[in-house]
Amino acid sequence: MNILILAFLLLLISCGALRAQCPEGDVILNLQVQVNYFEFNWPDCDSIHGDLFIGLDDGTSNIHNLLALGNISYIQGTLHIGKNNLLETLHGFDNLNTVGEDLIVLQNETLQNFSGINNLRKIGNTLYLINNSSLENLEGLNNLSYIGKDLVVLENQVLINLDGLEQLDTIKNRASIMDNPLLSSIQALSDLDYLYELEFSGNDNITSLTGLEQAFIDNSIFIDENMGLTSLDGLGSLEDFSGSLLLVYNPIIQDYSVLSDLDSLYYLHLSGCDSLTDLQVLENLIFVEDWLSINSNPGLISLAGMSNLKHVGSLAIAGNNLLTNLVGLPEFKKIDNKLSILGNGLQSLEGLDSLVEVGGDFTVWFEDNLVNMNGLGSLSSVGQKLWLLENNQMEDLSGLEQLTAVGSILEIDFNDSLLNLVGLESLDSIGRWLWIRNNPSLSSLNGLESLQYVGEMLSIESNASLTDINALNHSITPLYHDIAISENELLSDCSVQAVCETLQTPGAYVSISNNNEGCENKPQVIQACLTNTSPGLEILPECVLSPNPVISLFKIQLDTNHEAVFRLRYPNGSLLIERIFIRDHQFDFAFLTPGVYFVEIQVDGQLIMKKIMKI
Repeated sequence: MNILILAFLLLLISCGALRAQCPEGDVILNLQVQVNYFEFNWPDCDSIHGDLFIGLDDGTSNIHNLLALGNISYIQGTLHIGKNNLLETLHGFDNLNTVGEDLIVLQNETLQNFSGINNLRKIGNTLYLINNSSLENLEGLNNLSYIGKDLVVLENQVLINLDGLEQLDTIKNRASIMDNPLLSSIQALSDLDYLYELEFSGNDNITSLTGLEQAFIDNSIFIDENMGLTSLDGLGSLEDFSGSLLLVYNPIIQDYSVLSDLDSLYYLHLSGCDSLTDLQVLENLIFVEDWLSINSNPGLISLAGMSNLKHVGSLAIAGNNLLTNLVGLPEFKKIDNKLSILGNGLQSLEGLDSLVEVGGDFTVWFEDNLVNMNGLGSLSSVGQKLWLLENNQMEDLSGLEQLTAVGSILEIDFNDSLLNLVGLESLDSIGRWLWIRNNPSLSSLNGLESLQYVGEMLSIESNASLTDINALNHSITPLYHDIAISENELLSDCSVQAVCETLQTPGAYVSISNNNEGCENKPQVIQACLTNTSPGLEILPECVLSPNPVISLFKIQLDTNHEAVFRLRYPNGSLLIERIFIRDHQFDFAFLTPGVYFVEIQVDGQLIMKKIMKI
């Protein structure tokens, strides 16, 4: 019996010893003494079943060697080595082969390489190498073959190359190599066979991307502001690449020949490519699903080279100062989404002659050499917004003679030389708003004679030379749309049919102010409409309902002394209240349950209907 008890006690002691071989959870080592005592406290520990933190956030750690950690082969969580200003090597991690989550090496001022961590083979998530001011290369990571998420190499001031990563063949997500000013080679990545994304930015000393020849890049390539980069050699073949490619301000690249492999992309953005004079390098490109953006290329004089392109989702041509026309664009009949033409040196829109439809927004902005819209002779519809903004030499809109419909908004703003709207003679409908504002030379709205429909609002504001809006002397439906005419200092006659009919329409909002005498305010226009229009035209009395939304007291003000009938209806039309009143009246709606109601005011044979909200 005693022997059995003794055996049981020995078993318990043995189990306790096994459990105590390694600490539970995270391990935090701020000082050298804590590193030293780790070996004393857990002499047989080979695994950390949590995160391991080495260093102090304020940079005052005195850790200078990690030899006491020599048994550790596995870290389940993150290994964080940060702000250790005395740590020169990683000797002590000689047996470490796996980090389950991230390896973060951050702001270690004297660390020159990764000597001492030579057996590391796998990092489960991300390798972060950030702002290590003495780090010259990555020697010591020579056996690392797998990174489960990202490689981030950022702001290492004296990093010259990535030597040490020669065995790395897999980065499951992104490689971000950014702002390493002395980096001159990434040749060490030559065994890499897969990347989801590449971000290469602000590495001013590198001249090529040699080292990436074998890597298949799956989703996106972003190469940005590498001031010494002269060639894209090293990207290898892009024949199978179909993701997003962004080349942004790499000013001395001379060789773009690798782009000739491209045939299908999701997104293409070429910006700050100073040596590009045309787009012959895109001669094999057939399809761009989303945006094709050609932006701020100071040497670009022609778009020639894209004759095989059959489809773009959206197209942006912007900031190309030497580009005088759009000749070279494919003969698109439709652009599915947006077309943006901004701040080029264009003298015409020639090159868009076959375009019939823009499915989304169409913008022409800051094109100071355009005098009209010639080159758009086939365009018949814009699905969303048509913006014509700050084109300072544009005199009229000739070239848009086939345009019949704008699906949402037509905005014509800040065009200093615009005299009239000639070119819009076929425009029949605008889905929501027509805004004509801040065009100081505009004298008439000639060109709008065929406009039949404006869905929500017509706004004519701050056109200093405008004297004539007779192009609107016809009906525009629906009659309940809103109208705003203001700050047109020479405009004295607003009594055109479109305005007069809206003034007599229940539910329409009309604002007229600060124009010339005769159109200075709404009463003047009402009087002119009554005088100038045919018998039978009646203008509804002004009706003010307030407040809306209403809590309790609700006021009605009419500018007539005639008897009026007030009715309040539920949304389904059933009658709730009916009262007779004259001119002004106040009702108490405190008893109403919150929700939407409809007010009717019947006066002088006319019916005014408005929606109110009870809260």
